[in-house]
Amino acid sequence: MKSQMVSILFLSVAVLGFPNVGHTQSSLVNLNNWLVVTNPPPGCDPRYAQLPPAVTIVSPNSAVFRAGWAEYTNSFGGAPSVGPWNPVLVGNLATIPDATYEITCTLQYVSFYAYAIPSIQFGDFGFRVNLPATNSPSPYNSPVNVDFIAVAGSLTTLMSVNPWITDDRGGSSLILTDFSVTEVPEVSTSRLLGMAGVGLVAHQWRRWRSKA
Repeated sequence: MKSQMVSILFLSVAVLGFPNVGHTQSSLVNLNNWLVVTNPPPGCDPRYAQLPPAVTIVSPNSAVFRAGWAEYTNSFGGAPSVGPWNPVLVGNLATIPDATYEITCTLQYVSFYAYAIPSIQFGDFGFRVNLPATNSPSPYNSPVNVDFIAVAGSLTTLMSVNPWITDDRGGSSLILTDFSVTEVPEVSTSRLLGMAGVGLVAHQWRRWRSKA
């Protein structure tokens, strides 16, 4: 009986192999190479007062977005109106067509005044999350973890992060941390067949054991 169990264990190791201990997929994100876009929003009148937005890159996978504001021409001829002005981080990632990627990060909104709807775009795939203004004595909201899957459509995938802060007073911010884009490894056909083979051997061993 022991020899049968050893045979099954040996076959399992030979077919499936041991996992690569300590091996992790490297992230494609390096915000130091991304572009900060602060184009004025449509309708913004450069003759009036403005507070341009800004992005501070804290590390290759962390950044702080600060909302600005701008005055817009009033189509009815009155005083100009004021609206939010958001910065955008844009980067090109080297990807594999039809490969699956996992996008993860943590978002923390800092504001007393207005809500935010951050948008993360990976090629044609997008993710948005609603972040309300805080009602507590501190302007810091609880961090929100983001995790979604997307499929690359080409060798280069355009990615962007827009905080979409609705604060028209300026000063609200969005903290982005632990931003990562990693390829999701596919299970090889040989490994799937090996798993099936081990299952058959285990079933046969149970039959042997019941007869013993």
